[in-house]
Amino acid sequence: MDPKNYSRLAAAIFGIIAVLQFIRVVLAWDITVNGMPIPLFVSGMVAFVGIAMAWLGFGFPQVGLRERCLAAEPIRAPTLSVPAQHRFGLPTGERR
Repeated sequence: MDPKNYSRLAAAIFGIIAVLQFIRVVLAWDITVNGMPIPLFVSGMVAFVGIAMAWLGFGFPQVGLRERCLAAEPIRAPTLSVPAQHRFGLPTGERR
């Protein structure tokens, strides 16, 4: 199995689990594991994480993280114009 199909299969499994957890939260199903009830907010967190992992599994095989980072625009520092220098009381003129 190549990495692309593996990622899609894992994303589908995470998506199914996330949908089931979301349905549990909406319908308020009770789950007890070894005599201990599992709170609904746990299923909400699992649904959120499952959706995120499914999104990553379906999205990242097309373009890898390295290519996404290299394609990003660099962040440029803002520059102050001359009026802004006067407004903030910054020194103007030549430096010695």
